[in-house]
Amino acid sequence: MELFRSYRGGRPNSIILGGPLGWSWHATLDSQHHGSLTGPADAHRHSDLADIGIDDHHDRDHALRHDPGNADALSTAYFLTDGSLGLARTLKADGDAARYIGASSLRWRNGYFSGVVDQFLAALLDRPTPPGCVLDLDFSEGFGVGANDVDLVKARTTVYDRSGNNNDGTLYPAPLEVTMCESTDDWTGTSLSTDTDCVEGSYAVKDDITSPTIGTNYSTEYNPSGGWDLSGKNHLVFWLKCDRASTAFTSARVYVYDTSNNWRYWDITFAADTWSKQKVLLSTGDGESGTAPDLSSVDKITWEFVAADTTAFYKLIDAVFADDRPVFTDGVFGKSLDFDGVDDYVNCGHDASFDTITDELTIEAWVKRGGTGTEQAILAKYSETGGRSYELGFRADDKIFFDVSGNAGATVGYRLYYYTHDTFAATDVWYHIVATVSASGDDIHIYVNGVEADGSRASFNYTPSIYVSTANVCLGTREISASPHYFNGQIAGVRVYDRVLSLDVVRGRYIHGLAKLGKLQGDLRLFNDDWEPTVQFLQNAGGTDKYGILLGSDVNLYRSAADVLKTDDNLDALALRIGGDEVITSGKVLQNISKVAQSLWTIDGDYDSPQQLISCDGTNGLFFWSQGGSTHYNWVIAQQRTVSTAIEFAPSTEVGGTTFDTPRMSLAQDGQLSLPITGSDAGLVIGGDTQLFRGDADRLDLASGDSF
Repeated sequence: MELFRSYRGGRPNSIILGGPLGWSWHATLDSQHHGSLTGPADAHRHSDLADIGIDDHHDRDHALRHDPGNADALSTAYFLTDGSLGLARTLKADGDAARYIGASSLRWRNGYFSGVVDQFLAALLDRPTPPGCVLDLDFSEGFGVGANDVDLVKARTTVYDRSGNNNDGTLYPAPLEVTMCESTDDWTGTSLSTDTDCVEGSYAVKDDITSPTIGTNYSTEYNPSGGWDLSGKNHLVFWLKCDRASTAFTSARVYVYDTSNNWRYWDITFAADTWSKQKVLLSTGDGESGTAPDLSSVDKITWEFVAADTTAFYKLIDAVFADDRPVFTDGVFGKSLDFDGVDDYVNCGHDASFDTITDELTIEAWVKRGGTGTEQAILAKYSETGGRSYELGFRADDKIFFDVSGNAGATVGYRLYYYTHDTFAATDVWYHIVATVSASGDDIHIYVNGVEADGSRASFNYTPSIYVSTANVCLGTREISASPHYFNGQIAGVRVYDRVLSLDVVRGRYIHGLAKLGKLQGDLRLFNDDWEPTVQFLQNAGGTDKYGILLGSDVNLYRSAADVLKTDDNLDALALRIGGDEVITSGKVLQNISKVAQSLWTIDGDYDSPQQLISCDGTNGLFFWSQGGSTHYNWVIAQQRTVSTAIEFAPSTEVGGTTFDTPRMSLAQDGQLSLPITGSDAGLVIGGDTQLFRGDADRLDLASGDSF
């Protein structure tokens, strides 16, 4: 794909993206830095957006609009500073084109972004390290420097700091080198040599088997004097290359033997003629002798292949290590580090850039817990010898804490401490955790999954500054401490800022991470390939105030934790109004809105855009009327029940036309839900202080105390 760029006023003005069949897509920015992406009139009949790539230097403070030659076709995603996502949706008047747009572009119409578009959105949200970011860790293995380098065994000792401050993190504890395979000393095999075809160092050990016999076990053994103590290590890691795939052998295994000749083996798999990194868990194998091997006295390691035919083959072995460092695994932004909770940590040192953090501080991380019930540090600059600055982590009761010190000793007299009221003990979900503090303003907060967490704070004669200690910044522990607070689980997406992030940016960073995961989890779930949207307006059967919009069983919009809606809640006291006039009266209204096609405002039929709502039948429910003038009776709500409070739709003049972005609607339950319409602005208001705006701001603006 070709990519051309032009600039205006130092910002990208136009991006031309070459597409299939010679088409081109144009991304432009207007004077407000909003943008549009347009293509040819018939491009919507192909999945062209799947081919689009945006590089990391494209400005992210814009809106994306997909309009393939049809003014009625909209696919809009609003982005804010630092990659925040405000709102995304698709509206389309032509049903045929809508299906193609839905397959190839941002799919708010069906409640999620799917397929390669997840990757497209995530790439679009990516941006260089923002101002004030002192630490920005890249968890790609081997510094993230390229496809050929990311998995090097030795390179996996470091996570790279993208901030430019050289705060790279070193993984601990250090691995045990078994052999770098630089010579054939202490090796036995069929026909041994060294070969410059290697991954690390200068050579690999090669064993040639030129005339194999079917059923014969061909062993390549490394047996130096002295052996190793591997009892404190998690994995045996090595590189392997063979000119035949593992499926060509009756078995392909690596064995560990102790000094009593007890053994444990692991089946290994590999493709032909390519280096593969092999990693086996030492504590559990695929088979072992009657007595398990004593890993504290390992005597030798063997690579044993049983021939299935008479075809010649070779083995190349390189860089054998026993490793107990945090393990690279799948995470939010490509990779994460998995900490064992025993002795794993990452040390990012103490560059002078950290000395700028004296007043404002933000710590951001994604974590997935692997164990609970103990004190665990996510990130800390805390040392009992070098002084204490700050620590973010979990308490033993699984509440999140943020501890900021105003002096070297961090005694009870000089600390600012905050902890959440809720516990976060789930071990199978990602948490996005952000902690902010303004020392001079004596202001401290914790946000979890884009929502400010209720909590308690304590300020003990706190001095209005953050102590600049000489302690190293560490992930997964606090340095040099009798209580190291080792973290158990995965950590990814770590950033440290010398400024306070706003709630808008915190929420945008949360949604950014969810885009990277490929789906939104929990209270804001938009990325879900298997979900068919439904809309229900519910009140708890017990009469408590649980009002809101439920889009399917796992998509909730609510004011606070107490307001969460559940699918088994019963409808009560709900009425429908159109343009302020009651349409369905007492005795003839909704028992349950079990499904409203395309998220309330579109319907099943030949078109997918919001239609003018014109009539209601007390028996059959609501009808929609096409803007073209012909009548299409599509049932949306059919079951009735007495109600009293209102769902309001704006007058039909507000809905008609081809320039709307979303239908105007209002949901009211004792004043809890409403949607104001002021000129061209519209948005959803929950409780009067939680607003989802449409208009020139195009942003989320949630006041404290509310959840979204």
